[in-house]
Amino acid sequence: MKKLSLDSNIEVVNDVIEAQNISNRPKVLMIGAENFGRGGRSVIAWNLTESLVKDYQVDFLSKIKVKDSTYFDKIKGRHARIIIEPYKKNKLSKFLMRFFILTKYLRKEKYVIAHINADDAWEATKGILLAKLSGINRYVVHAHSTKSKYENRFGKILISLSKKYLRKLFYIERIACSKVAATFLFGSDDNVRIIENGISLKDYKFNKTTRIKMREKLRLSEHAKAVGTIGRLSEEKNPLFILKIVEELVNMDESYQFVWIGDGPLKNELVNKAKEKGVLEHIKFLGNRSDVKDLLQAYDVFILPSLYEGFGIVNIEAQASGLPCLVSDAVPELAKVNSNFYFLSINENAKSWAQQIENILNYRILLKDMESFEKRGFDIKQGADKLRTIYEKVLFK
Repeated sequence: MKKLSLDSNIEVVNDVIEAQNISNRPKVLMIGAENFGRGGRSVIAWNLTESLVKDYQVDFLSKIKVKDSTYFDKIKGRHARIIIEPYKKNKLSKFLMRFFILTKYLRKEKYVIAHINADDAWEATKGILLAKLSGINRYVVHAHSTKSKYENRFGKILISLSKKYLRKLFYIERIACSKVAATFLFGSDDNVRIIENGISLKDYKFNKTTRIKMREKLRLSEHAKAVGTIGRLSEEKNPLFILKIVEELVNMDESYQFVWIGDGPLKNELVNKAKEKGVLEHIKFLGNRSDVKDLLQAYDVFILPSLYEGFGIVNIEAQASGLPCLVSDAVPELAKVNSNFYFLSINENAKSWAQQIENILNYRILLKDMESFEKRGFDIKQGADKLRTIYEKVLFK
């Protein structure tokens, strides 16, 4: 990783593109997809652009440091960059200075497209303004969610004004993971291209050898009932309710083990409460992982009792792995690909969720059909082809 001399706050992973004789590719700046391999948006953006390496140099802008070093090698393999500019909480003057330095650097790089990933219209507008100040005048705005973190009155006003601003822009391409997400961000799904949250299906296909190996690594016995989830340990994923479900499961049967992939601000509170409830030994907090596709092989049931969810690529990953899934009614119906996918109201209590998990386990069927995923557009190759077409359209506008 090379630090730029213009400011110690900015770091660039793989600042050697010019030496690789492919620097003539159009340059795309990916905004809002920084939690590499760990957050839903970053997984989607990373996967979608993986097959575009020969045609485009897609650089990722990140506000956080990349903790998983495997992405350093991956970005080098793509002959692209990760640009890191940590925004620390301090005086406004220092924030503005760092912002000026960042936009100055980005202008120098001469990006032709900004691909802005956002959950709501205000986040999209901020991304467009950053791109404008960085000398970029072609935009792809990608809607990923059906709910915003800005729930107070001021936040709702910002989102409303931002929707009006976005409607007036004629030089952006609008894409979304679903029609519902499109309507939430843009106010309508008119002229919005839908790109489903796809995955590399072959990577998730059930493999008995991998299952045995991963269960051994996790110290799960042959008879352990492994229930698990994937998601940030924050309010929207409902982790405190998940903990109550675990408590009910253990009360029913002590062979239950819960595998928890993800990290976040509620981690310490969850660990402490698990100790208080006496269920910590039944929970495996794995943190953020880059081997999710292998870990899913160790599960028996996947759950996602989210309070709100844009689409949740983890739902596709879990189903492609052959797992039965139990999710909240906040998850869009579109996420259901096969008959092993069950909805339960988020208003039901933890005991009801635990009982439903037990019922699912008793009648578990391993589904291996991949054709339905391809028909629904969940093969990443299909999404990548759509994105390539969109980039080409934007370039020649």
